[in-house]
Amino acid sequence: MCLDSAVWRNYPQQEVTASTLALALGTRKPMGIVDYLLNENGVRFSLSNQYYKDGSVHESPSDNHIQIGNMVRLFQTLEKLR
Repeated sequence: MCLDSAVWRNYPQQEVTASTLALALGTRKPMGIVDYLLNENGVRFSLSNQYYKDGSVHESPSDNHIQIGNMVRLFQTLEKLR
């Protein structure tokens, strides 16, 4: 969510950026970042509330492609941080 809940953002583009930076910078506490991105920052909310059971998002097909692609990138990066 952005600012005062007036705008919803597209998950998980920001999380992909944060996890990629953490990997590139060689952070000393990778599990803290993984926990934050999954549990405190909204990815868990996004997975349970913004996707239908068939994996499609509640928006247009192009957004579906972007979000699913970024979700794959996010989990690949988080796996490397582990």
